[in-house]
Amino acid sequence: MLANLIEAAGERIVILPGAGISAANIGLIAQRTKAREFHSGLGTALPYGSREYKRFEEEVRKLAEQLARISGNQTTRT
Repeated sequence: MLANLIEAAGERIVILPGAGISAANIGLIAQRTKAREFHSGLGTALPYGSREYKRFEEEVRKLAEQLARISGNQTTRT
């Protein structure tokens, strides 16, 4: 369903897949939906309100690395 919405939207609006997106599944979601933007609150990796900032940064880094890998851009900022 998301893939169909994203295709229909074209460049007019951005459809953001979200809810449960993590470094473990973002590649598959990107491949299946052809989405270019994503929302991840990292709730599957960290509980809401967590103050584990280092772990949060690690999870964001993993997401960035996966996105760089699937987009063909191997450069990520740390």
